[in-house]
Amino acid sequence: LRSLPFSVDYWILYWNKELFDAKGIKYPESFEQLVAAAEALTDPSSNTFGFVARGLKNANTPVWTSLMLGYDMTPLGSDGKLRTTSPEAIEAAALYKRLMTKAAPPGVTGFNWAEAQSAFLQGKIGMWFDGVGFAPPMENPEKSRVVGKVGYGVMPKGPKA
Repeated sequence: LRSLPFSVDYWILYWNKELFDAKGIKYPESFEQLVAAAEALTDPSSNTFGFVARGLKNANTPVWTSLMLGYDMTPLGSDGKLRTTSPEAIEAAALYKRLMTKAAPPGVTGFNWAEAQSAFLQGKIGMWFDGVGFAPPMENPEKSRVVGKVGYGVMPKGPKA
């Protein structure tokens, strides 16, 4: 061991309670419900989208590998070899692709955390998956249109976790 981590930023699902209530949708408890909620909340005609996350190349790696956990898969095996071509990793990638193509705003493939956060702060995104360290602006009325409307939850259960 050469060093200790400076910080750990646990990933959570931010969700817009107002958008969920307007559609009569409950917080998702499974990946299947996550996709259903994201797609039900999406209405391009009102510029409202059900899901946002990092889409930018390399910035998107923690999104994908976090989704892999729901398939009981980590990106590295105990032998130190990548498991990113495993069936579980491919399923996680397919889930990620569906969310980002069917329920995310246009241009999301160019989003890093800042663009995803900014989109969520505008009040037109149902769910945002990212680190808990990005929570403070959510309740700052000078930066957020979703003050008092945000739920903070754990990622719903995947098929194997």
